[in-house]
Amino acid sequence: MRRMMTMMTVISLVGTPAMAGSKETNMVVEYIRYEVPAARHDEFLTAYKSAAKELEASNHCLSYEIAEGIEVPDNFTVRIEWDSLDGHEQGFRTSAQFGSFFAKVKPFFSEIREMKHYRVATHGKGAAAK
Repeated sequence: MRRMMTMMTVISLVGTPAMAGSKETNMVVEYIRYEVPAARHDEFLTAYKSAAKELEASNHCLSYEIAEGIEVPDNFTVRIEWDSLDGHEQGFRTSAQFGSFFAKVKPFFSEIREMKHYRVATHGKGAAAK
């Protein structure tokens, strides 16, 4: 568990660029960590694939991804880049898209182990990306 928390911290530090003066200056990254029983993996992925329509329609969502655990297959991490914390909490959550989005992913709320916002502190690329 401690290693997972450390990895989440590292991931949040090397996310997307937060350049001064750019639109991303106020950008935040939301991480939602789930522990989903094996029997519900397909249902979980289907729910988020369906809910992607609402994220893609939001003027506040910059990008998103759903990652499946390799070492622990029941772990899933949802990573959503928002234009700002207010854009997420006062924009998306009060939008027409939110009701439909929430209805699709709500069956998995009891599986959430962490839901937090992070600011990107630094960003870089490894040699393989150059």
